[in-house]
Amino acid sequence: MDSIDLLSVTEIADRLKVPKKTIYNWVSQHSDFPSIKVGRHRRFIFQEVLDYFRQKTLETKPCFVTPTSIKDTSSKRRSLKIRATGLAETEKE
Repeated sequence: MDSIDLLSVTEIADRLKVPKKTIYNWVSQHSDFPSIKVGRHRRFIFQEVLDYFRQKTLETKPCFVTPTSIKDTSSKRRSLKIRATGLAETEKE
């Protein structure tokens, strides 16, 4: 039988690189957030938490791409900077 590593709030916060308070908020605000109560303590299975976020990411609406700057050059090439979800990329036609 495989053993399952149950992570504490501190350990899961460290792995996700968020404050402990954020973990407590997620647990209290989202009843489907994967956690197990052992006595008075919350425990987490890391893979279940990752699966939860993957599922939530798939359920979100697609982001809208908004141009931040457009430049036309004499050679009719256009450079378009796009900002979507905090990432910037450049497209050239």
